[in-house]
Amino acid sequence: MKLKSAIIGMGNIAAFIDTPTSEIIASHTKAYIKCRQTDLCYAFEPDINQQEAFKKVWGDIVEFLPDIDSLLEKKPDIVSIASPTTYHFETMLKVLDSDVKYILCEKPLVSSLDELNGINSKLIDSKKNISVNIIREYDKT
Repeated sequence: MKLKSAIIGMGNIAAFIDTPTSEIIASHTKAYIKCRQTDLCYAFEPDINQQEAFKKVWGDIVEFLPDIDSLLEKKPDIVSIASPTTYHFETMLKVLDSDVKYILCEKPLVSSLDELNGINSKLIDSKKNISVNIIREYDKT
């Protein structure tokens, strides 16, 4: 059974750093498409222009939902948080309180030490698999 995946925020790292025909796999979209264990099912992007740009590049492959709560009601197994960092804290709180099993959040995890302190106990107590995506493009090791 494939895992249902969702992306929150449809910017460059989510969808536009590569294309369906490029050799590299750099975006969350392409990674979910190429992974045999996942189906890219849902997305939340408040900017209609970004939604349309996504559809021009990738086609009509995801169901865009009107808000994060609607996305989480679909019960995806995996959620990528690829929104601007200023939204990570509130998004992470919602995703941590959902049925999502795996969370992949773009760096930085939150915007401030206060936000980290506000979410720290939930992160520590969570049984979810939580990863922060750090691209090591320039790491020669």
